This record gives sequence, C-alpha cells and structure tokens, in this order.
Amino acid sequence: MKRSITLTLGLAALAANNAAASSDYTLLMYKDSSFEDYVGQLAFDTTDRCYSLCVDQGTVSSFVWDGIPKDATFLFFGGAGCEGTFVTGPKKDSAEFSLAATGLSHKVSSFMLTRKGTATPTKGIVRSCDEPSDLVYKPNQDTTSWT
Repeated sequence: MKRSITLTLGLAALAANNAAASSDYTLLMYKDSSFEDYVGQLAFDTTDRCYSLCVDQGTVSSFVWDGIPKDATFLFFGGAGCEGTFVTGPKKDSAEFSLAATGLSHKVSSFMLTRKGTATPTKGIVRSCDEPSDLVYKPNQDTTSWT
C-alpha cells in the first residue's frame, strides 16, 4: 500500500511539474527499487541526445516517466556519454522501471530517450549538468518552480 501511495504521489508531482515545465520530457529518479527514496528529476527537450544523470554514479536504481512519445524508448547506460553496457526501458509512454534485475542498479551514469531505436546519440552528448543545454536537474529538496 505504501508503494502505491508513493507512486501515486510521485506521478501527481510529475504531472504538476510537466504542466509547469517548459521541457517536453521529465524523468524521476529513485535510489531504491520500491520507488520510495526519491532522488530528483531531470527535464529535457531532445530525443536521441545523451544526457548525464546529474547525480553521483551509484545513486539511482529506478526511474518513473510519463508522457513520452509512443515510439520512444529510454536507454540507461553504465558509462558516461552513453557508452558501455546499457539496458532498455519498456516501450511505454508512462512507466516505472527498476534496474534491480538488470545488473546496472546503482551503476547508471547517462541516459537517452531514443526514437530511432539505436544506442547512438545522433543529436549530441550533454556530459555535465553544468554545461549549457536543454537539461534541467531538480534535486529532491529543491522547492523552486521550473520556470
């Protein structure tokens, strides 16, 4: 029951932030596979571009997303710059995805939302959350709006 309430609240927060955000896509991050230990969220606009997770490698174990294109798929990489081993999230416009059984739990450092179905970032690589790009990271305790 606690997991259901937590996920419902997480999806409600995701919907509220999506409405206020100027970004097209939002990815919620969790430290655990039960989606209870919220880390923060990433907002971005571009598919087929590689992004850094903006947190220390070893922090994230699960993700939640909503409202992505039906032909898109998230790829989560163990290496920076979308290199190395990766896992593919479910091809759903809304999903909760745990890395617990993938071998990449707490090892992911970059991701990409692809519409081309390949693991090659054809629209560039954002290696740091500090470099100018469309990526916005909002940590767990950040109460400022997305404007």
